[in-house]
Amino acid sequence: MPIIKVSISDLGFQDIEKDVGFQEIEKEAAIGKIVERLTESTVRVLKKDRELVVVKVEEGSSNAWFVSGSELSPSASPIFEVEIKVTEGTNSQEEVSTWVREVFETMKQILGEGSSPNYISVQQIPQEFWGYNGLTQYGRKKWAS
Repeated sequence: MPIIKVSISDLGFQDIEKDVGFQEIEKEAAIGKIVERLTESTVRVLKKDRELVVVKVEEGSSNAWFVSGSELSPSASPIFEVEIKVTEGTNSQEEVSTWVREVFETMKQILGEGSSPNYISVQQIPQEFWGYNGLTQYGRKKWAS
């Protein structure tokens, strides 16, 4: 039951604009690829149920992103952050490490190579504090029997 939040500066779509005569449809296609690939990696690497994988993509103005205390310049490289929440103890360190690497490669392929620090985090939340549709994972186990 993972939820993935992807935050991208609007600079992340500059290469698309330059290379393919940017239109809204190209940006939507790029976001669609990101969602598709992150979902696939989450199902394959982290062994999560596809029906429960939720991806939320947020694009933010580059003037809302700062690196080394300075606002991003229009010539800055793409910058992004990806966060995923999963139930604690459901994945090994190797699975998490593989997922982080695959997510980085996916973002780099779609948004282009960048020099900005891009962060990917896996938040493991205890089952008694994490749930969906009104039940924690603990509650699901308790009331399922």
